[in-house]
Amino acid sequence: EAAATADFVIALYNPRSGRRTRQIVETQRILLRHRSPDTPVGLVKSAYRDRQDITVTTLANMLEHDIGMLTTVIVGNSATFLYEGLIITPRGYQRKYTLDAEEQALKPHERLRVEQEPWSLSAREESLERGDSEDGGDVGYGRNVALAGNIGNVSVSGNFGKPHPAELAMEALRLLGMWRNAEGGSAATGAADAHQGDAGRSQARIFEVGVAPGIANKKFTNSQLSALARIAGDSGEMEYTPHHQVILRLPAERPEGIVAELKAEGLLVFPIGDVAQVKACDFCDLDKPDAIPVAEELNRLIGGRKTPKELKVALNGCGMACYGAVLEDIGIVYRKGAYDLFLGGKKIGRNAHAAQPVAEGISAEQLVATVERIFREYTENGHPNESFHKYFKRAKAVAGFPHREQPPAVAVDAVCGD
Repeated sequence: EAAATADFVIALYNPRSGRRTRQIVETQRILLRHRSPDTPVGLVKSAYRDRQDITVTTLANMLEHDIGMLTTVIVGNSATFLYEGLIITPRGYQRKYTLDAEEQALKPHERLRVEQEPWSLSAREESLERGDSEDGGDVGYGRNVALAGNIGNVSVSGNFGKPHPAELAMEALRLLGMWRNAEGGSAATGAADAHQGDAGRSQARIFEVGVAPGIANKKFTNSQLSALARIAGDSGEMEYTPHHQVILRLPAERPEGIVAELKAEGLLVFPIGDVAQVKACDFCDLDKPDAIPVAEELNRLIGGRKTPKELKVALNGCGMACYGAVLEDIGIVYRKGAYDLFLGGKKIGRNAHAAQPVAEGISAEQLVATVERIFREYTENGHPNESFHKYFKRAKAVAGFPHREQPPAVAVDAVCGD
């Protein structure tokens, strides 16, 4: 009741289940006492999952649609409107508060209404529907207006009886000391320089890098461990990861010197983040070394290179595959003098699954060329933040290898609704 009275935009999670059916009906009844039946409502089912479904409806008609445990219900407020199929609620910061008045001129539910936002998209469309001109009129500031002050080389003057936002912005820049009128200067450059100067004085850059003794070798020497401790010092930190590397983080203005020092100790250095990471088993403590050159060549070709999302390329040195390479994005198993290739594994989550076997008994030269081609297709065509297994499914084929659907997961009506 309070949220409805205050005109909040409201999001409801897990709103209804097989036994909980009354609450969503009661919610609609309360909201209709305070909001128009035409208030936009969005229903998002299975958000960000393969079966995601989005329905845009109204407060009056929301219960006519399927609402369950996996549905998120978003109810707009009195300022919410639809634009090209999207639900939009303006922020309205300019009218939130008046600092020099104890009693605010606008109540909370009045601040975002169209009449209080003459420059907004809704006001503009309403004005054009009434036949008002685009040169000011009832649209508020309009398109062809003159404002007070100077912006660059453009002179502007105003006649609205109240400061235009451009005036307020210029005054703020002046007060902050960021406005520069010197030849060749600009407000944006001055602000950026001032910000960078403040940032440089307030905190140092944090350098983050992955470190390992090798692709096959998993053993740090005493000298290497001592060097890591010395480089990290009191202000840095070291984090062990399950990927046979240590992440080193420390304040550093010249990271190239740190990289050189690490490499001088015989350590491999890797960037952290959305990059390709080549990893391998220890080849039975290096007693089965036949596939090590392939792992090292793959690391040389694609290791540390930028990808849409973190890409794991794993190699097992024998048919036992005890390192779990077949669970990674790209899995490689050395067996009987040749290589088997697996694509699209998913190692975590309730729907985790092994990668699909796509090729068997290929030579080292074929394998390296194929993995490089797969990497290139993924980096060129994958969406930002799209994991490899999702890209493989969306593209339907990678490097000529077709995607095959995984067996459907067992449906579980979890209590948490996830």
